[in-house]
Amino acid sequence: MSIHIIVLIIIFVLVYIGCEKYSHSLNRTNHIIDTSNFIYRKKEDDTMEIVSYIYHGENFIAIPDEICGCPVTSIAPLAFLNCQDLKDIDLPTHIEEIGCNAFKGCKKLKYMTYPDKLTDKINDEDYCRYIGLETFYRN
Repeated sequence: MSIHIIVLIIIFVLVYIGCEKYSHSLNRTNHIIDTSNFIYRKKEDDTMEIVSYIYHGENFIAIPDEICGCPVTSIAPLAFLNCQDLKDIDLPTHIEEIGCNAFKGCKKLKYMTYPDKLTDKINDEDYCRYIGLETFYRN
């Protein structure tokens, strides 16, 4: 992906959503999450989709339940591509859709906290391969 496309996506997100560059949100455990590393978009149904993540070698990522007051309901394909040292991720409570290979290249990802409504999908090995999970311990 060229740098021009990435820059256009970032500008679009910041202008379209109208949020500050360093927005904050609360996750399920009421910890403040800095959402500045998430590239996201507002969908037509007033929900948010995580498009990409600016990875800095974190072992743990908590995706916020809401960004700018809108629930996070989806993760785009390849959103967390090659987050190589990521071991643990918390998905938001409103998550409904995870795109193809969203976690491709996250070779150390072993633990995922997810809402109950995703249990059947997460227990399906084909689905886990579809979203890019190679090895994974279900909660």
